[in-house]
Amino acid sequence: MTKPTLLLVDDNEPLLRLLKAVFDKSYAVFTAADGVEVLHLLSKGIKPNLIICDVQMQNIGGFELVAHLSTSMLYRDIPIILITGTQLPLDIPQGGNVVKVMYKPFDPVTLGAEVNAVMNESLKGNLVHNNTGAPAASFFSTSKS
Repeated sequence: MTKPTLLLVDDNEPLLRLLKAVFDKSYAVFTAADGVEVLHLLSKGIKPNLIICDVQMQNIGGFELVAHLSTSMLYRDIPIILITGTQLPLDIPQGGNVVKVMYKPFDPVTLGAEVNAVMNESLKGNLVHNNTGAPAASFFSTSKS
């Protein structure tokens, strides 16, 4: 059986290596340092089942990436977990597919549990979207771990 695909996006190389090590056993993991690299991977035919994306990055940041993906028929249904170092409330872009926001520093075990839950719901087709492409409000949550 083919492993589900996970795309990790962060400009912090040590964090990317840590997350890749955490998820490598269960998922086919791709990494990108910013939204430009994500678009390059997508153009090569990689379509992840889930994206974990930092909010603040060089070039194309997390919010811009969410907005861009939400306009694409191919990518607007990919669930996205945003991670951020800011403790301020976030203004999540409308029409995007953000299913979870986690605040740094976070516990990798907690993130792993969230990824498994989102991935299981996504693979079953249980992530419910309204006509804007946004996730159902009952599934969206934030976590300060």
